[in-house]
Amino acid sequence: PDLSAAGSSNFRTFRALTCPTYCSKDVDPVCGSDGVIYKNECDMRKRTCNRDIDAVDLDQCSVPNGSRCDHKCDKDKDLVCGTDGRTYLNKCFLQVEFCERGIEFAHYGSCVNTSSSSQDYCPKSCSISRSVLQNGPVCGSNGNVYPSECEMKMKTCGQGVVSVHRRHCQTTKHCDSGCMRISRLTCGSDGKLYNNGCQMLRKNCGKHVYDVPVPFCLNKLYRTDCPGDCSDQPEDLVCGSDGNVYRNDCELKKMTCGYELTIKVDMSLCMEKLGNCNKMTCPEAQEPVCGNDGMTYDSPCFLRKATCTSGVQMAHEGPCADLTKEDECPQTCPEAKSDEFVCGSDGNAYSSECELKKETCGQ
Repeated sequence: PDLSAAGSSNFRTFRALTCPTYCSKDVDPVCGSDGVIYKNECDMRKRTCNRDIDAVDLDQCSVPNGSRCDHKCDKDKDLVCGTDGRTYLNKCFLQVEFCERGIEFAHYGSCVNTSSSSQDYCPKSCSISRSVLQNGPVCGSNGNVYPSECEMKMKTCGQGVVSVHRRHCQTTKHCDSGCMRISRLTCGSDGKLYNNGCQMLRKNCGKHVYDVPVPFCLNKLYRTDCPGDCSDQPEDLVCGSDGNVYRNDCELKKMTCGYELTIKVDMSLCMEKLGNCNKMTCPEAQEPVCGNDGMTYDSPCFLRKATCTSGVQMAHEGPCADLTKEDECPQTCPEAKSDEFVCGSDGNAYSSECELKKETCGQ
């Protein structure tokens, strides 16, 4: 059936884009306006090149909406568990089950028999062996990252948590990435300099290390005089020779210190860009995110506006931390109550604020 009339404004129309020749293996199913389920958006564009096929709401690929549930899923293994308690080869095949029977996604990894999970072997302690160090951290089906399989079983005893592919957890999704040989000086929140952001994430597999302004590292390692904090400076927009608009002279120096020489140029050269970026309007919201300029933005929308004007990227969700202050690292925490759970900016859930500080000390 032709579902083109059911297209959602949440999806982009790809007809005007060039046809891709390569697509990632990531499984993130989409429903085409031709009623076919595809592995991901790129795969849909590749297979339907030069045809009027758009991505529509996933609900449109369902029997009640007249779909035949045809699909272009492949047999790449990335096990997922459905709400029917069955394990499927990957999320694309699960989407076909949703189309036919309304089965939804429960979690990544294989399903576990809940009656047997309560009888799982639960280790009392875990040793750090050479194999553990070589294999690296484990991504659990609950979205948390653990130092090892043993640690995961010990901390989630009886919960039916299984290990899944590392790309499904925030601090491990780049662990196995291949980094291009691009040199773009990057400062990590650990105070170390890296050739590029990819290298920083890969070398810190399982750790919450993120991109921060380069002066944080340069001033720490080489005692340079790059400005590290410009929050007390008034706004006086300046145009950089790199084409970006900065909040003031201080911000230009902070964000370009250590790179090729970027100087202040006539503001008229940036007026067109500034005018286009100012067309973006953001509603008042309290959904703070941290930019790699070390500034906290009220919402992802305000961050996107900063990306438009000065190329700022998101460092992590939640407000930025003051890295110049020493962390308070508790050694023990009182038993947490059920309503004290917190979500950390590293993507992990913790039983309390105290546990978060204890487990992530120094990060």
